[in-house]
Amino acid sequence: MRRPPPHPLPAPAVPPVTGDSIGALLRGLRRNRKLTQTALAEAAGLSLSGIGHIEYGRSALNVTTLWRLSIVLGLTDAEIVRIVRAAANWNEPPGGDDRE
Repeated sequence: MRRPPPHPLPAPAVPPVTGDSIGALLRGLRRNRKLTQTALAEAAGLSLSGIGHIEYGRSALNVTTLWRLSIVLGLTDAEIVRIVRAAANWNEPPGGDDRE
């Protein structure tokens, strides 16, 4: 049986996500790269409404979508970590999924 390390591993050198939503992070990254929602959607092979739903917190971000966006936006590892941390804190909007 392996013993745990005597001290916890250091935290990654990525700023905390406090107060940032997935959508706000992605919107800021998109704007910093001078892309419109339309241009991002087309380049990532996603729908314009899908991008809008993610940016305004009406839809969760899945791994495939994050992968596509990270390629188009040229996200750094630190930026991806921030988005994943925000996703871990994501709460479904009141009313849940309205596609029923």
